[in-house]
Amino acid sequence: MGTLSRLPAPLSGGPFKSKQAFDLGISRTVLCGKRYVRLFPDVFALAEPAPTDEQLRAAALMVVPHGALSHASAALHWHIPIPVTLRRDCIHVCVGFGSEVSRVRGLKVHELRLDLTDVVDASGIRVTSPARTLLDLAAYLSLADLTAAVDAALRSEIVRRDGLVTAAIDAKGARGVRRLRLAIDLADARSESPQESRTRVALISGGLPTPECNIEIRDRHGRWIARGDLVYEAYKVLVEYDGDVHLENEQRIRDAERRNDVIAAGWTVITFTAESWRDPAAMVRRVWDALVHAGWTPSKAHPTPLESGQIFDMRAPPRPQNLR
Repeated sequence: MGTLSRLPAPLSGGPFKSKQAFDLGISRTVLCGKRYVRLFPDVFALAEPAPTDEQLRAAALMVVPHGALSHASAALHWHIPIPVTLRRDCIHVCVGFGSEVSRVRGLKVHELRLDLTDVVDASGIRVTSPARTLLDLAAYLSLADLTAAVDAALRSEIVRRDGLVTAAIDAKGARGVRRLRLAIDLADARSESPQESRTRVALISGGLPTPECNIEIRDRHGRWIARGDLVYEAYKVLVEYDGDVHLENEQRIRDAERRNDVIAAGWTVITFTAESWRDPAAMVRRVWDALVHAGWTPSKAHPTPLESGQIFDMRAPPRPQNLR
């Protein structure tokens, strides 16, 4: 049965169970993609569009001259990836403590202690700086999602690692700052997608060594074969994450040919998809077994893979009261 490209009428009214989607011809792969958002285990909804640039500009005008776009809305402005559930939230702005600003439906106003460097003028919009935006996001993103955000910010060069370190030190005691410091330590600007970043964090949190991001793979003659997502070069183990773009037929053919070449060169290739995230511990165990088979020796601190309940901070923390 072909995969449906539009949400069937019976599901358009709100959240739905996965079985309802399957019965109407929506595959699990599509359901776990960008078109839908998982609200709770086995409960999904259509992903709503994020606020437009025009809406963000309009919101910023509402708090001139004292405030600025902040939190998830600032992340959208800076093109910092955040979960779909936050992108479809209300527009967020911040003002200094004691500032007077009109309360408008659809606009979430946060009172924050702001330093002079926390707000910048970007293309005519007052918005929290990339460093301040990441600090605010740290209060309600999981370690995996926060690391993906830091990876993207470093990759696009809107912030420097040393600047983030300074911001985290200066914010001692702030909610989420410990998570931000850990995300900075884990961050790798070579990561090219949020799911690559999240997968890397899952593997490290499960007790595995840190993989190299997006490096070239060559055969024994030095001939270029591919560029791998997450690479354990010493053990010839390649971990790939296939997003929605890999579902297209032509891309699937290219991927298959490339992986055949990598396997022929003596590598083990492990591929994860959005569905793999239903069990992060299983992802860790699969890579763990491949590395051990290739000669890797686990540390004494973690002689066996961590179980799902032990994998550190993969879920988002409870939202602070002022973000509801």
